[in-house]
Amino acid sequence: VTASVTDIADFFVQLFEEGLTPATSKGYRTSISSVLSKLGRRNVISDTSLSDMLSSMAINRPAQTRIVPSWELRLVLQLLKEKPYEPMKDSDLKHLTLKTVFLVTMASGGRRSEVQALMFDETYCKIELDGSKATLHFAPDFLRKNRSPFSAETPVVIQALPTGHREFGAPLCPVRALRYYRRATSSPDVRKDRKRLFVPFKDNNQGKEISPMSISRWIVSVIAEAYQEQGENQAIIRDLGIRAHEVRAVATSLVSLQGASLDEVMTAGRWASGGTFTRHYLRDRSEERRVGKEC
Repeated sequence: VTASVTDIADFFVQLFEEGLTPATSKGYRTSISSVLSKLGRRNVISDTSLSDMLSSMAINRPAQTRIVPSWELRLVLQLLKEKPYEPMKDSDLKHLTLKTVFLVTMASGGRRSEVQALMFDETYCKIELDGSKATLHFAPDFLRKNRSPFSAETPVVIQALPTGHREFGAPLCPVRALRYYRRATSSPDVRKDRKRLFVPFKDNNQGKEISPMSISRWIVSVIAEAYQEQGENQAIIRDLGIRAHEVRAVATSLVSLQGASLDEVMTAGRWASGGTFTRHYLRDRSEERRVGKEC
C-alpha cells in the first residue's frame, strides 16, 4: 500500500462530491487506518490536514435529522389487510410472522432488541380471553437500553383495536395477530425449545433464537413489499432508505398525536428522557393518524 496523504484526501473529496456524508468518510478513514497501522504507516491517515478537511466537510454538509420517514404507513397497513396476510387463518408462517412483528412493533413502540426479547410462554405472554389486550414480558435476563440493572422491568401491554363488528379482531389488530401467531408456533416441531416469542420462519439456524437483526430485516421487508406491490422498482425502494427503527418513531409519534402527555409517551417508548423522544423520534404523522383511525 503506497497511498499518500494526497491520495487519501482525493478519495475523501470524491466521496463528498458524490454526495456521501462526512460520517461515511470518517468510517472509511477508520478502515484505512486499520490497514495502514498494520503496515507501520499510521502517520499517513492521522495527518492533521485530513482531520481539518473532514471537519470542514462536516461544517459544509451538517448531519440532518430525517423528520418524516420516506415511506408511507398507509401503504404498509393496506398490504397487511390483503392476501397473503389475510385471512390470517390461511396465512403461511412467513406472512404470519411478518405481520405480527410489524403490528407488535407499532403497537408497543419497541426497539428491535425489545421485540426480540419478548417471551412465548403463557406466563410471559397472556392474551385475554375476550381479545381485549395482550400483556407481554421480556426474557428474565434481558436488560433493556436505559434501564438500571437494579430496577424492575414493566410488561408491555397492547390493547386490541375495536372492530365495529361482533367478530374477534380487526384486520390490523396486534392482539388478534398475536393470537394467530402463537397458535401457529406452539408446535414443538416449530419451536424446537426456543423460548422467545418470535421464531424463524426459515429454520436455518439449527434451533437457535432469532437475533434483533432478524426483527429489523422482517420489518424492512414488509415496508419494501408494500412498495413492490405498487410497482416501484428496486432502485426507488433503495432510495427510500427504509429503516426498521422508524417504525418505533412513527408509533410513538402517533401516541403523541392522540393527546398523550410527555410522561405517557416516555412510558410507551420506555425512554429515560423526554428529550430523546423530541430530538430523535418525533415525526409529523398527522396523515397516518387519520389513516390509522380509518383502518
